[in-house]
Amino acid sequence: MAKKRVKAKSPKKRKSVKSKVKTVKRKVKTRSLPKKNQAKKIAAPKTTGAKKHSVHKPVKKVVVAKKPVQPALPLVGKIIHYYDHISVGVVHVEKPLRVNDRIRIGKNDQFFEQDIKSMQVNRQPITEAKKGQEIGLKVKKRVRQNDLVWKV
Repeated sequence: MAKKRVKAKSPKKRKSVKSKVKTVKRKVKTRSLPKKNQAKKIAAPKTTGAKKHSVHKPVKKVVVAKKPVQPALPLVGKIIHYYDHISVGVVHVEKPLRVNDRIRIGKNDQFFEQDIKSMQVNRQPITEAKKGQEIGLKVKKRVRQNDLVWKV
């Protein structure tokens, strides 16, 4: 008689079946039921009243910094544009200006003073600027839009 060979199941499949059985048993064993006290706490409605032991923190007062006082000098104009590659500020003139006048430019504690060396209107040099003109003014430091110009 010839013996029939019977294939045995691979050991991997056997282990995976055993591991599944073990995990199911673990889940059942480690599962815990809520205690009576815990169940009551969960079911209790929340109160919306004031806290018994509330601590009131003192309100911090915000100190607002005072605005710096602007110089008591005659306001001559206002910077409306700045060309940084040529260091020229465009000034809207409110009072007459001349070459060699000393001016102060700035805002919020960032001021600098300089003498007017050159002014231009439409690329033409001028010696005096009148009220209402927009002039190009060579400046020695960077200025910003809305900086003010005073005559010293």
